[in-house]
Amino acid sequence: MTRFSLFALVLAVACSTESNLGNTPDAGSNGQGSSSADSYTPFTTTRWALTLGGSGADVATGVAIDAASGDVIAGGSFGGTVDFGDTSATTVGTGGWVSRRAAADGHALWTFAVTTDGSSSASVAGVATTGSGDIVIAGPFYGTVAIGSDTFTSANLGDADASFVAELDGSGVPRWATVLDANVDHVAAGADGRVAVTAVFTGSLAFPNGTLASATLQPVLAAFAPDGSGLWGVAATDADSYNALNGLAMTAEDDIVVSGVLEPTSQIAGIPIAASSADQTTYVARLSIAGDLVWATPFGATGFGYTSIDTLAIAPDGSTLAGEFLSDVPGDGQGVPGVARFDATGAASWQFVGSAFSSSVSTIAATSDGHAVEMSPVGLSLDLGGGRISGCVYQAQLDSSGVVTGELAFDNQASNTCEVAPFGLAAGSGNSFAMAGEVASSVDLGTGPLRWDGSTSGSNQNDNPDAVIAVFDPR
Repeated sequence: MTRFSLFALVLAVACSTESNLGNTPDAGSNGQGSSSADSYTPFTTTRWALTLGGSGADVATGVAIDAASGDVIAGGSFGGTVDFGDTSATTVGTGGWVSRRAAADGHALWTFAVTTDGSSSASVAGVATTGSGDIVIAGPFYGTVAIGSDTFTSANLGDADASFVAELDGSGVPRWATVLDANVDHVAAGADGRVAVTAVFTGSLAFPNGTLASATLQPVLAAFAPDGSGLWGVAATDADSYNALNGLAMTAEDDIVVSGVLEPTSQIAGIPIAASSADQTTYVARLSIAGDLVWATPFGATGFGYTSIDTLAIAPDGSTLAGEFLSDVPGDGQGVPGVARFDATGAASWQFVGSAFSSSVSTIAATSDGHAVEMSPVGLSLDLGGGRISGCVYQAQLDSSGVVTGELAFDNQASNTCEVAPFGLAAGSGNSFAMAGEVASSVDLGTGPLRWDGSTSGSNQNDNPDAVIAVFDPR
């Protein structure tokens, strides 16, 4: 099938909006400048929750919900042998998986595994669904992997310098597969079946719109047609020659929204983006399905030296919801979570900043009524304005004006350190949503303590996590 040699991508973004929010609230307040402890109540019930694990490290990194049936499609990586419910899969190295789970109770309908031998490794980094119900998966690999009738081999067997992108039908049968000489970290799909991925690469990449080349690690945004053929690729760069693309989403019009690092200028699709103040360290940009820049908005939070937008979701009205990590010092890991909203023209309309220590917004989704829901580890401490949250992992809901209307925390059920990491959220009908992640401790997500095998292959309990999938409904 198609193979693209990724070389350098240079993304540049012309800014239609250069803005921090003028009304950035104080920590622990909402975008309206006030908060109400009375509104901070549990807002979900758990429909079902389950873990998948075996003798190795098992993770669910992506999740999607089929619009027609409500079934949940999750994917990730596994090691050794795992019983997925409908089938068991075994891999000598690390393998990738995607599994369709019934909407009502989570039982397995089918599982597709990307297995490898002892000299190879593969994982599913993301999962998305198209308007017709097909399923797109993408993830890095090294060595040799087989997807249906297609076999791909990476050039460097010692590093994940290649990634697969593939589409399965609703029954889990591969429709097409292709490979990128790059490390894919996000995937999104449009209603008509077009696909977008973000990745990093070195070397050269040939696309229909030209060849990208770089001697250093560079991010790339690439788009594919519904049949898997390449449409275009654009690069992202900044003054330090590296600009991470941290978030990816697609709109109802199949436009692509990304977030990236701004230090202090960046480019996407060859168009520069410039910060207008020292606290603007990130941006959100929208590109058409043809790869043309629609708008770009530099962004930050007053009083914080560093802001990173790591997760994106598109609301029904076309606005973009962004999950943030805000800190005084880049990379120190000690910061607070935030959520911001950008309207369909890229204008920032509100920002919520929580009060926390060592916490961020891991993943975000937009519910059917336009609310933002996010789910993340609690960290060392967390206050969203209604008092300190205690527990292992929390979920929060903000209405379309940025007001927190609900929160709920789930706690550890054992004496070991609480280790729960949500990696993906997906919204369904009726304001329900699904979560995918990993657990390395026994946690109760609302249906009783979940199984975690508890064995360790090393000195750290995180060496052997289990994948976790859960579905939540509004109260």
